[in-house]
Amino acid sequence: MTFKIESGIPISPPARRGASYPFSVMEIGQSFAVPRENGPRMRNAAAQASMRTPRRFVVRASATEFRCWRIE
Repeated sequence: MTFKIESGIPISPPARRGASYPFSVMEIGQSFAVPRENGPRMRNAAAQASMRTPRRFVVRASATEFRCWRIE
């Protein structure tokens, strides 16, 4: 396999990594919801946010949505 080497091509901006959830601006007792199909991704993001910061979140599912609350 051969590769064509090129010069003068600008670097593209970094790809956006998924949805930006409002974990950093939430106050205790506030919540937000996402559609059920996005729930597992949001649940993982909430768990990661809880590990990286002193803030804690809980996620619950209903028939139509997943909702995340900041609990501390």
